[in-house]
Amino acid sequence: MNEALSEEIKTSASQIPEGWDELNIEDVLTIGSGKDYKHLNEGNIPVYGTGGVMTYVDGHLYDGDSVGVGRKGTIDKPIFLTGKFWTVDTLFFTHSFRNTIPRFIYYVFLTINWKRYNEASGVPSLSKTTIEKIKLLLPPLPEQQKIAEILSTVDDKIEAIEERIQQTKELKKGLMQRLLTKGIGHTKFKDSPLGEIPESWEVYSFSDLFEYIPTKSLSRSNLTNETTDYQYVHYGDIHTAFIFPIVNLNKTDLPYIANGLNGDLKLLKDGDLIIADASEDLEGVGKSIELTGIGEKKVVGGLHTIVGRDKLKKLALGFKPYLFLNEAVNKSLKRIATGASVLGISKGNLSKIDLLVPPISEQMQIADVLNSIDDKIEMLSEEQGVYQELKKGLMQQLLTGKKRVKV
Repeated sequence: MNEALSEEIKTSASQIPEGWDELNIEDVLTIGSGKDYKHLNEGNIPVYGTGGVMTYVDGHLYDGDSVGVGRKGTIDKPIFLTGKFWTVDTLFFTHSFRNTIPRFIYYVFLTINWKRYNEASGVPSLSKTTIEKIKLLLPPLPEQQKIAEILSTVDDKIEAIEERIQQTKELKKGLMQRLLTKGIGHTKFKDSPLGEIPESWEVYSFSDLFEYIPTKSLSRSNLTNETTDYQYVHYGDIHTAFIFPIVNLNKTDLPYIANGLNGDLKLLKDGDLIIADASEDLEGVGKSIELTGIGEKKVVGGLHTIVGRDKLKKLALGFKPYLFLNEAVNKSLKRIATGASVLGISKGNLSKIDLLVPPISEQMQIADVLNSIDDKIEMLSEEQGVYQELKKGLMQQLLTGKKRVKV
């Protein structure tokens, strides 16, 4: 949970609610250390690190409910553990709970600003001694149980929505590969450099379809949240901020340019394709978005982006990013990526990539189907966000005793 919530809990500790106690962590539980699991055989018992499940083995370090806290690396993301499990050296686990319940402790741990207790200048680290001296506000056991039940109910809802989101993404993934290679309702096919395709489809190189639009390479330090004349598409946002391949600027805020803008600029238009030409992993190579809703806005392609504009007028609005989500094309993009820690694609190599182009009417049909699934994912994500905000508000009220539950 965020630092603001942590400070909320911390501030309220000076005003202990009636019937509650202020205790050190060491007063209510014991912290256990993770161990190496390499001597164990493969099995069905999970091995946890700070990032979650690492593998499965045939032995366990603990059996029961517990809360994992990072010892080194990711120290600020506690996880709830239950049943038989093993933890590695980078993850502490809790046990021997006294006058408290693990699920309640988990929610309290989510409010702690763990980075505040970091003991290393390099990789973040925590020690048992430091953790044990952190103070907690604890209500009586029946109230702990009730609070944990309320927050667990909200968590269950968040997890159920997440499951639906993942199921919908899997549905889209399977449907997309079929639509982008076999199309809709075709019975006649032909061979192509990208495999068997519908007879009415065509294959073009990237340079046949697109002209390159100049971009402006500015770093994050040149950007601002304040409104200025120009908005900017940064490659990092393509990887992280934009959930869907079609980005409507009537609904989406781009960062503004604070300074460093000079020289001739080529402003972007509706339908321009923007490709991230750098990525830390293969999955991100060639990730692209298509902009819509630009209107009178002044938008510039930014750092580590390649902008392509449809020059043959053979591409429907809302279809262009799907050109790169075809499995065969995606493999081609990964083959042309170069680099070590950061992978990149050049305009020269990109120009030679072959792309499958259905007739415009069919592009629109395919885009409508896939965009409707994206709309479903967006709706579920918004619903999940509502429950996440609800959980945050409940934690602020219930874990500080500002709002008491009836037992």
